[in-house]
Amino acid sequence: MAANSGDNGDTPSSESLYVTPPTPPPPPQCLPSKHTKLIVDRTQKVKDARSEAQKEIEEYKKQKENEFKEFESKVGLSASLLRGF
Repeated sequence: MAANSGDNGDTPSSESLYVTPPTPPPPPQCLPSKHTKLIVDRTQKVKDARSEAQKEIEEYKKQKENEFKEFESKVGLSASLLRGF
């Protein structure tokens, strides 16, 4: 047994000290899943809602500007009249 004491694997040989580590496996492929599709759909819905809200805001703003101009013409007040006071 004394002759086999160095071959039992308890002590590393000089060859095993200089072995390069194995390369890591490649990252897994990102395949679209139903969760990814849900996230994309939700993101698109948010973008659509934001653009729709912006359109509604612009329409409301135009409506209020027209109402103000109509009111201003009915009352007869203008910036030039107010400056005289």
